[in-house]
Amino acid sequence: MLRVLVEAGDIAPFEMAVRCEERAIGWATQWARQRAGMLCRHVDRQRTAASAAQAREADAPSLALAV
Repeated sequence: MLRVLVEAGDIAPFEMAVRCEERAIGWATQWARQRAGMLCRHVDRQRTAASAAQAREADAPSLALAV
C-alpha cells in the first residue's frame, strides 16, 4: 500500500495499492515529479507566512512586569 500524506493547498493525500516496494517507489517518485511546482509554491508560501509572523513579533512592543 502506497500512502502519500501531504496536505498542501490543492494537493490532497493519496493512497494506492501496489504489488511491490519497487512499484511504490516508482509511483511516489512520479507523484512528486508531477506536483513539484505545486509543492515548491506551497513551501514558499509557508516560509513567507513564517517570516511575516516573525517580523510582526519583532515589531511588537514588549511588555515587562515587575512585582
